[in-house]
Amino acid sequence: MRTTLPAMVSLALLICSASSTLGQVECVFFSEYVEGSASNKALEIYNGSTGPVSLYEAEILIYVNGSSTPTTTTLLEDILQPGETFVIANPSFLWPQYVDMFSHNISFNGDDAIELRLLDTTMDVIGRIGEDLDLEQAQEAARLAAIDMLSSLKAEIGDLNKVVRIVKLTGYINAVDSFGEHPQVTNGASDLLIEVFGDPGIHARSSVGVSSLPLGTSIETEMVVEVRND
Repeated sequence: MRTTLPAMVSLALLICSASSTLGQVECVFFSEYVEGSASNKALEIYNGSTGPVSLYEAEILIYVNGSSTPTTTTLLEDILQPGETFVIANPSFLWPQYVDMFSHNISFNGDDAIELRLLDTTMDVIGRIGEDLDLEQAQEAARLAAIDMLSSLKAEIGDLNKVVRIVKLTGYINAVDSFGEHPQVTNGASDLLIEVFGDPGIHARSSVGVSSLPLGTSIETEMVVEVRND
């Protein structure tokens, strides 16, 4: 699709892939998340990377009411060029002119978890830890949040080789009251930073449990980075 959804309820969750080679970060992300009444639901995926991205190996999994197994799985079909979007929606979506693919599986609410998977790898998750997600899924979400931060950092400084060290990482964990493994969740982000940068990726850290995050996001992260001014 070459036109994007009108501004409604947006959720900027970056869906990124990264190699351990510095600077190799590419992103595809949900640029719109529409949760209207009844079956008025849609997701928009945007290719913000520099090359084409195949969605033929991608799928969206929805976990209803805290289920540990996916209730529905939807395979995607498209090749996204840089700057293009792909919209998948329920057939009852009110703006069909913007839709590339319809599926009755696109039905969710605030109690459900949504996962985007590519080549059997989790690319992003929306949901609450200890209720919709288990510890392993939460760690993967934290890892992806770290990849998101590296993508934003690279866009800002141009080259990740300018990073001198990661100073501090903070993770905000959207979890139920009984959950107590917040540091283990943030390990997913910490381990990724050390994998990419080696010793300069070792950092101070805080993990904070919160009762909610915007639009059901499972984890938010922020980091302080020292960079060279070449």
